[in-house]
Amino acid sequence: MSDSENLDRRLGVSSRNTLSGILKKLYDWIVPPEVTSEEVSRKAKLMAKIVLSMVATNTIGFVAALFEPKNTLSVTVAFYGLVYAALIVFVVVLRHGKIKLAGWSLTIFMWCIIAFATLFFGGLRSQVPVVFVVVIMFMGSFLGGRSALILALMTIVFLGIVAFLEFNNLMPVQLGPEYSPLNAWGGLCVALLLMSLFLHNSLASIKESEERYQLAVRGSAAGLWDWDIKTNEVYYGRGLKEMLGYAPTEFPYNSATFNNAIHPEDLLLIKESLDKHFISPENRYDVEFRLRVKGGDYRWFHSQGEAVRDKHGKPYRMVGSITDITKRKLAEESITQKNEELVKINQELDRFVYSASHDLRAPITSLLGLIEVARLEDDVSSIKKLLTMQERSLIKLDSFIYDIVSYSRNNRVEIEIEKIDFQSLLDNIYDLFHHMEPAKGIRKETEIDPGLSFYSDKKRIYVVLNNLISNAIKYCDLSKPDSFIKIRIENSGNGVTLRVIDNGEGIEAEFIPKIFDMFYRASERSGGSGIGLYIVKEVVQKLQGTIEVSSQKYQGSEFIVRLPDMKGR
Repeated sequence: MSDSENLDRRLGVSSRNTLSGILKKLYDWIVPPEVTSEEVSRKAKLMAKIVLSMVATNTIGFVAALFEPKNTLSVTVAFYGLVYAALIVFVVVLRHGKIKLAGWSLTIFMWCIIAFATLFFGGLRSQVPVVFVVVIMFMGSFLGGRSALILALMTIVFLGIVAFLEFNNLMPVQLGPEYSPLNAWGGLCVALLLMSLFLHNSLASIKESEERYQLAVRGSAAGLWDWDIKTNEVYYGRGLKEMLGYAPTEFPYNSATFNNAIHPEDLLLIKESLDKHFISPENRYDVEFRLRVKGGDYRWFHSQGEAVRDKHGKPYRMVGSITDITKRKLAEESITQKNEELVKINQELDRFVYSASHDLRAPITSLLGLIEVARLEDDVSSIKKLLTMQERSLIKLDSFIYDIVSYSRNNRVEIEIEKIDFQSLLDNIYDLFHHMEPAKGIRKETEIDPGLSFYSDKKRIYVVLNNLISNAIKYCDLSKPDSFIKIRIENSGNGVTLRVIDNGEGIEAEFIPKIFDMFYRASERSGGSGIGLYIVKEVVQKLQGTIEVSSQKYQGSEFIVRLPDMKGR
């Protein structure tokens, strides 16, 4: 419903009524067509309604004044003529969008006509001075509390002067016993009508603002806070308490409670942002930090606010909002992690292409050379030796291709969870390496905790054990009287611990931090690709486990792999 329709409804007449139609047209014409904000528009509409009310009430007052004694009629006509002239000027100012000037002029004009009416139409004995209350309220609403206070002091002084004049019979118009109470009644009518109109619009505006505020709060995910800097008391909106998991009565209204919930690492960030904002309003208070919720966990929040300052620019109050951004932060962290992984993969790919091309070409070049030599050889025993050398080159090439496939599969294929039969896996691995010359002279021990039940990715577990056992065989020390490989699989409660122990040539301490790097070879004896242990580390990490090694040169090595049980995941 429009403001003009509201006016019709309050007047209790149809818009087709002649008087109502005239008032409606006047109202639509008085309100300026363009305003800078909703608040300015509200003030302009309220002023237009007051003008129309003054036109109506003064018309009634003028008609009533015609029945007054003749000795006051000339003053009455002059008074109402002045009122209508001033209203015309005010309407012109308001029509041109000078809202602040219109507010000042209307206030001063209303005060002056009430003062005039008080002097010439009954003094303090009449009801006219009551209208001063309306003017003061109007001043406070449009121009601020300080302006209203000044106007109230002026009114008190003025009424004191009127009282002095009445007491000493010095009033401009002497009121005798024939004085009619119509003037007093008219003044009271004006006061009551203006006060009711003003209060109605003020309350309606407050209600509308409150409803808009509540809708905005409910429609947003933000919680509101209001900090009294002087008393250090903080009002927390219901939304903020709900975000933190507290009931309305559980979170005290003081800054200490809030500060205690801030993550210690974020306190300095918030303090610096506040200090900068207090120094200059151009420095916005806009921070992201962690807060401890009721359950004890920390969540990410985004807070922004603005300080209210006194005439010296010193902040005495601050109001703002806070929003839970945990989901956004987790998404950002995930994107950052994926970007870091992508950079890592690209770097590894460059190194992989460079090294792999060499490692693939070397066995092929060797094979081509051996084949060419075999063509020229007639001796059967020499040809057999050449075939054995070709076989070794093919085994080396096959091993490298297996490593490449394992590396690719680990990055590409999702985890497939099933129950792991460690004994079966180890038997297959030992059979695979049975043909390797060093493997025949190595004693193999296997210890598996009885009743072990463990779930994980079978193919990835196979890759881990295969590469670790292969390394132990490659770098064994057959010069020792008892060369061994010990495999221990232990139940760790929520997972397993795999131990691959050997007494081979071992690793020098300076090389241990690098052995899990791609294409790193710690031994001169290494004929492998240099990515076996790198693949082991990547697979273990994929299975959410850890790997560590302890080794001494010429004493042997122990690789320890800890993996979680993935049953039910």
